[in-house]
Amino acid sequence: MRILKERTLFSSLIGLLGKDHSRRYKGEEGKETADFERLLKKNWNYSADRNFIESIKLVHWFMSGDPSKFLGTSHRDEVSAEGYLPAEPMISNFTSTQVGVLLDGYVTFAMRSGGGTGFFGGDATPEKWKSSGMVKRAPAGKANFKHKLILNKDSRFRDKGAYNEFIVDNWKPTALIAKGGINNPFYKELYNYSVENNLPVIDENGDQVELQDPAEFSAGKKISTGFGRLARGALPEGEKMKMKITTARLKQIIKEEIDSSLEDLEARMAAMDTRRDDDTKKVKHRGARDELTEIARTLQQMFDLSNAVAQKKSEHFQNTTVYGLSIREQPALKELADITREYAKHVKDAEAEPMSEGRGSEYSENLRYTNDRVDHIIKKVNELSDEIVHGSTRGGPYKRMPVDMYLDGFDNYDQPRKVLRDQAEKLNMAIEYGLDRPIPQIIRDKLRNEVKSGFLSKMRGLKETIQNQDLQNIIKEEFEAVLSEQI
Repeated sequence: MRILKERTLFSSLIGLLGKDHSRRYKGEEGKETADFERLLKKNWNYSADRNFIESIKLVHWFMSGDPSKFLGTSHRDEVSAEGYLPAEPMISNFTSTQVGVLLDGYVTFAMRSGGGTGFFGGDATPEKWKSSGMVKRAPAGKANFKHKLILNKDSRFRDKGAYNEFIVDNWKPTALIAKGGINNPFYKELYNYSVENNLPVIDENGDQVELQDPAEFSAGKKISTGFGRLARGALPEGEKMKMKITTARLKQIIKEEIDSSLEDLEARMAAMDTRRDDDTKKVKHRGARDELTEIARTLQQMFDLSNAVAQKKSEHFQNTTVYGLSIREQPALKELADITREYAKHVKDAEAEPMSEGRGSEYSENLRYTNDRVDHIIKKVNELSDEIVHGSTRGGPYKRMPVDMYLDGFDNYDQPRKVLRDQAEKLNMAIEYGLDRPIPQIIRDKLRNEVKSGFLSKMRGLKETIQNQDLQNIIKEEFEAVLSEQI
């Protein structure tokens, strides 16, 4: 039995694809897609439970059976790994070789169904990424849906019979893995690398494998190993066994291999574009975008007005903002405004679920009217002096900052405090009742959680609104109970 090549057909041909396997990042629309997928990745990091994520065993599986090609690449390149729970055996649903490497690194994204994140750079890494490393994507077709993400112990970990995917940055190998230990058909490659690089070999249960030199195996074991390697896709090595195949056929094989292991994201995006041609859905998408855009505008106004008040040297609002929020929450407020604005640019149809008719336009219109008044308030605050004012009333002389006098309604008809309380009420209504399909669930949940129990829950005017809603719900329930008894 001749020695077998270390690379399978797929891994031999994958280099023909270049650094990208899809056209979805090309052109102006491609740039928008790339920007949106970076946002999804950032949002995952914002929401993930780090204690849970760091408990996961991360394995990069070798399609070829040979660890040298992968482990010879830059550890700054982001790579894909299959994740396993602490007590879960490390058995691959991705490749038949069942050999891989256990990684230690920083997880930047995770989803229950793998594919579509791009290939690692390797030797083809462009110059601009060689110092910082290649970055993998969070594919919008999956990452835009919260139920497909792995965020914490309550997340669905993988689809039955499929593989999940964790993107790992700044990684290092801690052990080579061989299911079945020395009985794995590709043990020889792991043995050689382990001896040369002083890296231990473990089995699927995490137990260390006692190394044995494959050259000392019996002839029968060597023959059975050779057949095992062929069955798992390895190609015999030798001049008489060169492949007779055209470049066109190679490209076709690559496409078939990718289609069998990755979701066809381009086809899904084309389907989205087709759905957008429907006039009714266009209207609903536009309404959803308007709703999110107005909420983002509100959050930005809160940030801008709070900064303006501080710049005018308010004596009342030093540790808290005019909205009643801690001044330390300003960065979080700005980030939430930016994230909401980005989601508004990329509202996608929600898989097969029906789109809500809703009353989004009603809530966004009410919020827009109030926001126009707040724009006026921001303009007036910016025009105020930051010098203290001396004056007198019937109560005697006083010294006050112009901004504090304005916000208290002194000698003006703007009623700023009342307008800001109204804005908090309208924002709550827009978030609670105006957000529905096709707005992605992940941003809906984020906004609602911040209003109910997050930093936005402390806004002046918000608690009163929630209490009024609870009272209305109680009255409604009591009325329905009495009515049912009468019937």
